[in-house]
Amino acid sequence: MKQRNVVTSFIAQLSRDGNISKILLAKRSTKVHTYREHWASISGSIETNDPSPIARARIEISEETSLDPDAHLDLVLAGKPQHIRDSDLDTHWTIHPFLFALKSPELAERVHIDWEHTEAKWAPPEELENAVIRPTVPGLVETFRRVRVGPLVARGLRELQNDTVSGAQEMAVHALRVFRDGIDDVHTNDPNEFWRRLRMMGWHIAKNGRPSMSAAIEGGILRALTDVKKRWDATSVTTGRDVAQKVVTELISASESVTSRLKTAFLKFMADEGRNRGHITILTLSHSSTLRNCLAELVRRPPVFVKLLILESRPANEGVALAKRLVDENPNVEVEIASDASVGLFAQQATHLLLGADRITPSGDIFNKIGSLPAAILARRCGAKVVAVAQRDKISKSSDDKEDYLEEHAGDELLRAWDSTLKANGKVQVRNFYFEKVPADIVDVFLTEEGALDKEMIGNIWDSRQEAENTMFGEEL
Repeated sequence: MKQRNVVTSFIAQLSRDGNISKILLAKRSTKVHTYREHWASISGSIETNDPSPIARARIEISEETSLDPDAHLDLVLAGKPQHIRDSDLDTHWTIHPFLFALKSPELAERVHIDWEHTEAKWAPPEELENAVIRPTVPGLVETFRRVRVGPLVARGLRELQNDTVSGAQEMAVHALRVFRDGIDDVHTNDPNEFWRRLRMMGWHIAKNGRPSMSAAIEGGILRALTDVKKRWDATSVTTGRDVAQKVVTELISASESVTSRLKTAFLKFMADEGRNRGHITILTLSHSSTLRNCLAELVRRPPVFVKLLILESRPANEGVALAKRLVDENPNVEVEIASDASVGLFAQQATHLLLGADRITPSGDIFNKIGSLPAAILARRCGAKVVAVAQRDKISKSSDDKEDYLEEHAGDELLRAWDSTLKANGKVQVRNFYFEKVPADIVDVFLTEEGALDKEMIGNIWDSRQEAENTMFGEEL
């Protein structure tokens, strides 16, 4: 059987409350090779030189609709791949679904289909799901359902996606609240179907909430699903709903205990370091809630003299926000702030570089705020210890899609700081990356609520997490 990987993109018009009011469907022409005169979304085969499925999806949208996927559309979410076997064509299709939304309603008039289709129309999603529109390509309804979430989850996903201020652990707790609220979106009387939908909802929150911070988010969701499975006998939807909401509420409360244990481990580590050195000078950047809580406790009861060197962390200046929070809580703390470009000067003074890692990979690489890599290289060069501070839930593999972990934002954030006379008329691309990778070989210590971990321990934690992910989010979902 031939193996084919394809993308399919549902382009939607959203109502004011964010729900899908209409989707774009197009009727395939007689000039295409498969499923002629069948209704479909915007689709195409993934080619060997495509960097990722989403890259191919954007190409197909541009070619088949004349819409600019960057200027005219917002990517709402990516769905879990769907597997369809077509014995007539001797083909096993792996479909990668995406949901895009028009940035404004009037853009619907800009759609102009190409030769692959004979007509297109905007239809309420119910017409697709209730077979008013037919014939359709195989599995179109199920594929659409893989990018459709309930209104409570849709709202929660938008909140997570648009939150560029909160740290990864804060977002993980927020994601658990979205999951708890979204349980009320699951409407079925079949216990098995309830469990499947609960897992699919968890998958969407884990994968689509904020990909660059998905390690902590997914860790919390997997723990919630695992605990629900242990405590629910799968005989009653009502019981399952009650158990799920209770489990998630308990996990939200337990997050405070994890924070407390991490602070204890951090204080012990810094006390040991202080006794050996006689003083501590910490270099850091960004505004990790995990690191902020640890530093606040350290400066409240320092084992030795403590000085903080904080990089401003452009473009949003999170480092400045971190410094303000720490000084507001303890006016006597000694803090210096400098531009990101001053990292070399600060590194020469530091005894420790602290990074509130957003993700730790099974091999020990960490992903964190842009600027972390040069800070780590220079800190090591100048003799400082590089310490990654994170909850164990942040141990997770990295995405194969660089867009997920680099998280590039609009260049306008950088332009605001420039004098208007410096803006050129030529073609200059302004790159505004939010995250980057710090290789494991320049990280000295991985500090979690369980204390300092070595790479073998990190690998063991990942093995356990991978087993949970395969159980909850495997191909049968």
